[in-house]
Amino acid sequence: MSPAPKPPRILKTYKRQSRGRRWFFVIDYYLGLEDFDVVNLNLLSAGKKVLQPPFGQNGFPIYPENPKIVFGMKGRKKFRDLIPFSAYWIISERLKSLFESIDAGAFAFHACDVKLSDGSDGPPYWFVDVVRVIDAVDEVASAKIVMAGKTGYKTYAICPTTPVYFKLHLIESAHVFRAPHSRGTIFSDHYIRDACQTQKMVGIAFKLCP
Repeated sequence: MSPAPKPPRILKTYKRQSRGRRWFFVIDYYLGLEDFDVVNLNLLSAGKKVLQPPFGQNGFPIYPENPKIVFGMKGRKKFRDLIPFSAYWIISERLKSLFESIDAGAFAFHACDVKLSDGSDGPPYWFVDVVRVIDAVDEVASAKIVMAGKTGYKTYAICPTTPVYFKLHLIESAHVFRAPHSRGTIFSDHYIRDACQTQKMVGIAFKLCP
């Protein structure tokens, strides 16, 4: 009789982490040889070099038209589930569905018009921004990340080796959120991480908050 197959590693990890502790991660991404262009960037950004939310906000301004993405400009046809672009992410339809199924209220999405370099329709992609902000960082326990910015305002300097601790009663059931004072950092709990690993999402990475 052949031995029983071993359970997937992700299930073992989830079981170990679920015993009395909620684990948090910084959502990161893998940089690859991306082969795409947002061909109407100049129109969307009103002449600026990057796309970003309105000042002091998260989400999207009102664009005159949908972002137009062309894949395969250099002949590559490898599609990733998450691609960083300006202040946002560009994500696949299946990653959008995963985010919505677990924590729809954390995100704002903007549809894109997608083409391949030969003019044919490409797979669905979306711009996404994390719009939920929770002031849940325990600054006393996480004192090493709290710094004064150049303008005198408080900022969080978060790196992989610096512990970040949270006030869990403020996070409650949220799975994805930003913290104030750190626009560039997005946190998730292990439910999002486990789901992305189970579905083998390409391009998204998770760094454990030590």
